[in-house]
Amino acid sequence: MPKENLKTYLNDHLLIGDGAMATWLYQLGVPIGVCYEELNLSNPEIIGTVHRAYYDAGARFIQTNTYGAHRDALSRHGLQEKVARINQAAVRVAT
Repeated sequence: MPKENLKTYLNDHLLIGDGAMATWLYQLGVPIGVCYEELNLSNPEIIGTVHRAYYDAGARFIQTNTYGAHRDALSRHGLQEKVARINQAAVRVAT
């Protein structure tokens, strides 16, 4: 994905953001109840697929897959010790 200065881009373009990550993942066959943020580590390809789909549809503001990537939410899946790794992986996948 090409990178451009945000201020320059906004002078000539409308900024469109991405949508619901979990909805796309569910459509791709990931079951409900799975820790979607953990997929940043175990299946970054599927997260990248969602980012690319939004980009191809016109989104130029891509959010990381980190909605529930904090200690409290990750502890429900026994992943509280992976907060930093999951968030770092999310940034790598989204860039």
